[in-house]
Amino acid sequence: MYLTDATVNAALDNILPSGSGNVLLSVHTDYSATGTNIHGSKTSANFSAASARSKALSGPCDITITGAITIKWVGAWSSDGNTFKGMVPNGGSFKRFQIDDTNNKIVCEDHGLIADNKVVFIGTTMPTGITAGTEYFVGTVTAGDPDSFSLSTTAGNANPVTITGQPSADAQFSKLVQEVYSNAGTHRVSTFTLAL
Repeated sequence: MYLTDATVNAALDNILPSGSGNVLLSVHTDYSATGTNIHGSKTSANFSAASARSKALSGPCDITITGAITIKWVGAWSSDGNTFKGMVPNGGSFKRFQIDDTNNKIVCEDHGLIADNKVVFIGTTMPTGITAGTEYFVGTVTAGDPDSFSLSTTAGNANPVTITGQPSADAQFSKLVQEVYSNAGTHRVSTFTLAL
């Protein structure tokens, strides 16, 4: 069934209600399907009304960092902080992909990645060789083939990942930008978008 834009927008507004304090954001040191690995306090955020099948943060959200920590993920919670809604990689946005298992590559048009960028994957079923939530490095991006890239478990493409099989339809990947704090400070979440 094809859902109309109005139906999708209503669903997004239900998941992340608009208005100050209706959604709390948190920062995390690692991926979690349940909201663990949290650092500091959940902080009030303000989301705009959904439009064109997308819902976005309407302004920056500043989260207090209490000490030395590396932030990798941003989580979303209900207004009372009790219901975990999900998380996105810090500095990234999810994209759908396919596998070119003949050439051992991830395929995604206009992915915009370069060698040694960190990436993460989520989804119900991952191709063999990829684990959901695990951090990988972009291995190589060939100039003549800018819509695909290889993976490595270490920087410099020293340990290439062999990939076989296709992912489930809900599988996605994103760039991940680590923010390293040596002392207490403030982590600013400038963008957070959910699209269906």
